Amino acid sequence: MRTVRRAAPRLDGYRDVAWLNGGGMGDVYRGIQSGTERRVAIKVMRAAVGTHGQGRERFENEIRALGRVDHPGVVRVYECGECDHGPYFSMEFVEGETLAKRVKRDGPLPPLEAVRIVRHAAEAVHCAHRVDVLHRDIKPSNVMIAPDGTVKVTDFGLAKHTDETDDLTGTGMVIGTPSYIPPEQAEGRTDRIGPASDVYGLGATLYHLLTGSPPHTTQSTARALRGARVGDVVPPTERRPDLCPVLGAIVEKSLANDPARRYASAEAFARELANWAAGEPTVAMPPTSLQRFGRRLRRHRIALALFGLVFVLAAAVAIVRRVTDEKGAIERALARGEAVTLVGETGGPRWHEWVLLPGLMGKSQDGKNALGMQSQRYTGLMLVEDPMTDHYRFRADILHYGGMRADETNKTTNHASKIGLFWGYRKLLGLDGATADTMYSLDFNDLTRNTKANPNADDEPRPIRVHARTFPSLPDVGLKDPDIGLPVVAHFLSRGEKQSIWRTLEIEVHPERVTVSFAVAAGKPPRIVGSLSREQLEDSQLAMQRQLNSKGGAGWTVPEWTPRRPLGILGLLSTISIRNVVIEPLPAPSP
Repeated sequence: MRTVRRAAPRLDGYRDVAWLNGGGMGDVYRGIQSGTERRVAIKVMRAAVGTHGQGRERFENEIRALGRVDHPGVVRVYECGECDHGPYFSMEFVEGETLAKRVKRDGPLPPLEAVRIVRHAAEAVHCAHRVDVLHRDIKPSNVMIAPDGTVKVTDFGLAKHTDETDDLTGTGMVIGTPSYIPPEQAEGRTDRIGPASDVYGLGATLYHLLTGSPPHTTQSTARALRGARVGDVVPPTERRPDLCPVLGAIVEKSLANDPARRYASAEAFARELANWAAGEPTVAMPPTSLQRFGRRLRRHRIALALFGLVFVLAAAVAIVRRVTDEKGAIERALARGEAVTLVGETGGPRWHEWVLLPGLMGKSQDGKNALGMQSQRYTGLMLVEDPMTDHYRFRADILHYGGMRADETNKTTNHASKIGLFWGYRKLLGLDGATADTMYSLDFNDLTRNTKANPNADDEPRPIRVHARTFPSLPDVGLKDPDIGLPVVAHFLSRGEKQSIWRTLEIEVHPERVTVSFAVAAGKPPRIVGSLSREQLEDSQLAMQRQLNSKGGAGWTVPEWTPRRPLGILGLLSTISIRNVVIEPLPAPSP
């Protein structure tokens, strides 16, 4: 995937400065420090972060945290100052890659290697704890491994100085990455966050290295956060049956819901890992058969409490299993390269989940039992969570019936009403706990005539448009301009066509290009109305990121464009009929 590189800042005392990567708080460059001639990494705060009230404080907080810790497993700070882009600091340049990239490329690591890496990381974290610095965001992407095997803990942007009373995180604010944070951090319980919270992050990192995925794994940020709050983690030995039971018990102890039941310190965790690697006795032991049975009972305590309703529960479980099986069946068929009908001529979807705000679903008003959907504000009916391929075609027949009331008045909002397809959906979590949704959409309005442009065009609906959309859950945003226009032609339908007829919308998605098509009537071949290159999609990602940061919040980072994101039907203040929704895997286009 093409990476959007940023212009290098002007830095006195450094040469050959070139962009490396970027994160939520700043951009990282590599360069050579004049005089010493040593290679350094230079982190420069992004301008958008500085506009947030605590953005600069967090950036300076990271400098102070790294400056306190003197350990070979933590990157060393050399110098800090101001440049034309804003505040910066230079630090030790580490050759190598993050653990996240390593696992993504090679899969789960051999247990001895995973234990060695996390043991060294735990020793570095313990050194930080000794000087009153908590990391609070330990995860595979924040641990680097050099070609010679040296382990470095990085990114202290969310660090807390426990000997200082002025904490940048307020009670109730969620910080960290949901898939790796402990329950007390997911609940915003700042009074309970301590060294044991970093022990949890180290255990979650080891869990990822051993199983190939984090303890709370899902494409939905909200689901991962809920999982972290509940704290129930699938034992690593269930995901990797060949794993040593003692090592599995060590991981489970580090991930205990109650901080008091974890290892007392990162040093104790490192010592436990060293004992396991050397074949010496460990504190953690595999659960007995009785303990395993008790754990299963706790995991199913709701079902046991409702034992008298066993038949009702069995029916509910059967429904859930059928829905889950349908989702799995869809993804398996797509992985085999088979086209899948998600919604037929009549009836409901094979599988669905609401995104943005939930809507209503039932029989449509067309009298032929097609699927009907009503939305107030923005509603997304997700029909595919993962297309399972980077090359596919997604199409649907949609009929626009009417607008919905926007407020307590009886007036409908035909002018604002929109319907269409969405793709590339992603829910994001800001550093301050706020959430936002991003997506692309192909939408139109079949209710309002374009009489201003042509007073005699009674049957000419509004144009078809493609948007990159952001939906931040921040104050005073509402429906005010939540989208970013993309350079796709606005295609007006031909004059004389009747409104409220079945239209066919289609997108063809590849990593390098997305093609948008629209048929003025169902059954007619769709006509291409626009095309988005990878460069345009990536530019829109940056535009969405700028918009989120301009609305408030902290450290919003919109992930790079990828076709492997959820897609479905979008509605705004609308009543819709839906039928013949199909996703079809495609071969990769010829070079």
